[in-house]
Amino acid sequence: MAQAVELNGKKILVTFLMHLGDLTLTTPFIHALRKAAPDAHITFLADEKLKDVVLHNPYLDEVITIDKKGKDNSLLALMACARRLSKMDFDVLINLHPNERCSFIDAFTKVKLRCGTTHTLFKPLWDVFTPLNRKIHAADMYLDVLTQLGVQKLEHNGLEIFPSEEYQQHADEFWREHGVFASDKLVGFNIGSAVVTKRWAPERFAKVADILAEKGYKPVFFGGTMDEEMVQEAVSFMKTTPVVATGSFRIGELAAAMRRCSLIITNDSGPMHVAISQKVPIVAMYGPSSPKLYGPYTKDATIVTALPPCPGCAGGMKHKCDDMQCMTRLTVEQVVQAAEQMLQQKGEIILSKQSIITGEVLLLCERVEMAQFMHAYLRHLFKQGISLPNMQIVNYQSIDKLDLLTKRLIQLEGREIVQKAVFFADAADERERRMQKFLQCVTILSLEEWSIARTFSFPAKKLLNVGKRVILRICCCSRCGWKARSAVIIIICII
Repeated sequence: MAQAVELNGKKILVTFLMHLGDLTLTTPFIHALRKAAPDAHITFLADEKLKDVVLHNPYLDEVITIDKKGKDNSLLALMACARRLSKMDFDVLINLHPNERCSFIDAFTKVKLRCGTTHTLFKPLWDVFTPLNRKIHAADMYLDVLTQLGVQKLEHNGLEIFPSEEYQQHADEFWREHGVFASDKLVGFNIGSAVVTKRWAPERFAKVADILAEKGYKPVFFGGTMDEEMVQEAVSFMKTTPVVATGSFRIGELAAAMRRCSLIITNDSGPMHVAISQKVPIVAMYGPSSPKLYGPYTKDATIVTALPPCPGCAGGMKHKCDDMQCMTRLTVEQVVQAAEQMLQQKGEIILSKQSIITGEVLLLCERVEMAQFMHAYLRHLFKQGISLPNMQIVNYQSIDKLDLLTKRLIQLEGREIVQKAVFFADAADERERRMQKFLQCVTILSLEEWSIARTFSFPAKKLLNVGKRVILRICCCSRCGWKARSAVIIIICII
């Protein structure tokens, strides 16, 4: 047991310069520190690229950042950071990881009391050294530092990232632009990982995404710009069309966007911990790394491992392996089963294949009221066990922008399979002008089939062969028969 340290009422600096997942795992420590020292002034030093993890944390008074692998990646820059921190006259410094950069800054920062852990070279400079207990989960390992400093009660709410209102608005706008509304059930996929050996095969992620799409869920692929190639590969294997959010979000925006998901299916990675911070259920694939040490820090998670287990990494994580049986033995069936169990635990409806309307539908709505009405209707269908998993609803501002939107459609991958367009012309006062706009779009798209419907109606609750007739009635065209799964119907709706 290390020496007890008075924390309440003190000016405290916490330093930590590790990776995304590691930083997220420190958030229970931050919460517990505030509970233990309610009257303290707490400052946190973090990497500039990862600041969103702690920037809006209500348990911190201040966040200071350095660009550790950018402009601040030099001894002179680290010394400058130490001088800056020295001027702030901290009472207590707590370092949470023996990272070389962080330990160097801490060693040259003038402070009344240094505690926590540090690199071996700087250990003689520490007033109270708290060794990290690497036999317990990483989040508990950081909390244990407080225990060694004399904190008796560790109060926290698990992993926590607090997205700003701006970040939430950005996420909401992304969903609107990609035709995702309140009625949609999203399953997120994070297929990347900084460690190559932790990655499950993209084609297997694709199979899982297709299966869940057939069950009424809309797949969404997350990840950073470094994951774009992997996601493109996964999408190329898919029969259905997912929402691709890869590279679209900063960390805070990613947290806000992940809130929208019913489930996240993920490799062992930083974004997995971000999802957990938003209390989203997790299905996590683990191979070379230990879930006991770095697994999902939540009870709302299922860990999937290879069967039979590979014993090769029992003594620690391998970064190089000849056959990677720990990942290759992990099957699509295992992941789908785990996903279904997690969704059912949440009270989600797992639809049967017979109740799924296959194919892809894009509904373009000029007025937001129409989009809201359509989503209300889709919720009605979903409650009856009917789903249009690949339906997107896109709202645009005016009929005059329809041709611009149509030009975007031409650029979509798979545009060559667009077969039909149906135009609704119920607004009598604008009908002729709207019809002219529609005819311009028909020319741009070079559609083989198109029609103009003058009414917009919906089917009764009880219909035979409902999967086919729902589409027919929405299209208001008795002759537009339902074709193969690969068919795409564009419904251009102008009300």
